[in-house]
Amino acid sequence: MGNKNDKKTSLYDDSLGKLFCKSGMIGLIILAFAELIILFVCIYSGYDKQDTPVLLLLMWVFGMVVFYARPMFSLLQVLRQQAAIGIRWRDRTDFDKPEYERDWYVMFDGGGFLLYHRNYIQKILRTVKEDQRSGDNHTREQWYTLFFEDITGKQRKIKFSSTTLEREFRKWYKRENKHKAHTLDKGHSS
Repeated sequence: MGNKNDKKTSLYDDSLGKLFCKSGMIGLIILAFAELIILFVCIYSGYDKQDTPVLLLLMWVFGMVVFYARPMFSLLQVLRQQAAIGIRWRDRTDFDKPEYERDWYVMFDGGGFLLYHRNYIQKILRTVKEDQRSGDNHTREQWYTLFFEDITGKQRKIKFSSTTLEREFRKWYKRENKHKAHTLDKGHSS
C-alpha cells in the first residue's frame, strides 16, 4: 500500500525559513550541550545560583548571533538574487527532475546554506584555493572560492569547504549550459 509519508524528502523540499533554521541548528545543539555542562559545573562548584541563569541567557543570545550570522547572510543573498532574476524559491516546480537538472542548487556548507538559481549566474570565471590561517600562522582550513559573473555583470563569489562540493556545483551549472553551448557550436560550424 502506498503511503504519502514514504516519499523521501530533501533540502529541495524545504522553504527558505526551514533552510535558515536548519543551517544554524547544529550549532545550537552544541551550544545547548555546552550550557548543560556549564550549568552542572556551576551547581557543583558553588557558583552563585542567582548569576547562573543570567550567564546561561547571555550565552544563549551570543550563540544565536554567532550560529545564525552566516545563515542570515545566506538568506540576504537569496533575497537579492530573487529580486534580480524575478524568480522566487517558493515558485519552483521541478521537484521531480534529477538534482543536476533542477533550476535551483541548494546545499549546506560553511555554517550556512547555498541557494542559487541557474539564471542568476551568467558565467563561472575561476576557482581559487584559499588557506585560512590562525594567529600562529598554521593552516587551519582551506576554502575553495568560486568566482562568477551574475546577470547584472557584477563579479560574485561562493565559498566551498571542499573541492568536491565546488565540483558538484560546477557539474550542476554545466549540465544545463552544455546543451546551449552544443547548439551554439553547431550554428557556428555551418
